[in-house]
Amino acid sequence: MMESGWKVGGRCFVLATLFAFWLVPVFAIADGDTVAPLFFRSIEHFEIRANSVQELRAEFDGKFNGAMAHTFGRVRYRFETERRDGMCRVTTFRAQCDAKIRLPRWYDVDKAPKELQDWWKKAYEGLREHEFVHADICLQVARDTEWAARKIQPKQFCGSLSEEVERAADSVIASMDRRQREYDRITDHGRKQERYSATR
Repeated sequence: MMESGWKVGGRCFVLATLFAFWLVPVFAIADGDTVAPLFFRSIEHFEIRANSVQELRAEFDGKFNGAMAHTFGRVRYRFETERRDGMCRVTTFRAQCDAKIRLPRWYDVDKAPKELQDWWKKAYEGLREHEFVHADICLQVARDTEWAARKIQPKQFCGSLSEEVERAADSVIASMDRRQREYDRITDHGRKQERYSATR
């Protein structure tokens, strides 16, 4: 039996939405017609301080190049092969999505005018919704990676089989950049989030 270690396909993607750390493991239950990649979503808050819209803009422009939130996502995988009855086959394959979301926390929001507090509450909810979809896209890529590996047929040699599995998995993972950027294009980085729901 041959086992590969965790392999990271592609690269880490950083996605930004323009103008306490905890982990949430989410495990799907697999059966014959489903896949169950591991999903670890984390949220990290960074502090901002402001008393007006102008000060808010200055905070983001000065510290984060105008970005109000970020998602860092990566997909990796591992698999095992086994030679039996003259053929080598994949016995297990597990993909994993790690998505780290960074959101702002307005430290002294209670000192801002009421209308600005109301605006910020709505804006934060929109940021959170947008970034969570970025994480969901990462998870979908992990699912598609497992589906691609499942389609690989047994081969005579385990080395050849492993190479084909890696090519198939890496090809799917390489599509994550395109999918994430297309999502940002459709929603204009969250400014028009309602467009995404209309395309689903």
